[in-house]
Amino acid sequence: EATGFGRVVAARSPSLFAASAGVVHFIAEAGTLVAAGAVLAEIESPELMSKLAQEQSSLLASKSDAARLGITNQRAALEKARELDTARIAQIAALREWQRAERALTVHAISQVDHLRAKDALDAAEILLQAAERDLSLERQAMRLELENRTALVARQASAVAELERQVAALKITAPFAGVVAQLNVADRTNVAANTALLSLVDLAQLELEVSVPEIYSADLSIGLNAE
Repeated sequence: EATGFGRVVAARSPSLFAASAGVVHFIAEAGTLVAAGAVLAEIESPELMSKLAQEQSSLLASKSDAARLGITNQRAALEKARELDTARIAQIAALREWQRAERALTVHAISQVDHLRAKDALDAAEILLQAAERDLSLERQAMRLELENRTALVARQASAVAELERQVAALKITAPFAGVVAQLNVADRTNVAANTALLSLVDLAQLELEVSVPEIYSADLSIGLNAE
């Protein structure tokens, strides 16, 4: 049997810190019994709120630009498609004229020069048609890449806004568990820096006993030994 002196302490008594710089306003006073998730203090950070508002405005502008680009791309694609249709109609007309010239040449109704002129017109129409097809394909590729870049920009801006929203949410210091506010480390309405210890919270539901035992009894002690 070993005798010693001890004290009862809370198993959990963490200090809660300021996530950002600002003016702290305590909602719970020392000695207050609080529930898990209760707001214990709030930090006023005009700088952070202003930055969030700016990033949110930039996000709205980025979304608007992306939407406007989509409309512009649709109009450009329609114009290129119209040019392709025009080239296709011209090629069909040139082909019809060349076929007519072919038949006319067999019965000697036109000269060889007129026949060759019809063939040249068909070749030119086919070249313009192929160029219009390539132009439309390249235009669509360029529009897709530009829209992907603009969409990626919106995603990056949205990520920046989400991070700032997380920081703003962290301005509210909440209780990680039910317990008692042990002490306030700074005065109310104090301008604090980031990572400043604001208050400590004690969990009275989980207690530990710290006992000091003379060294001569150390050989008689082991983990799991009952204490009274």
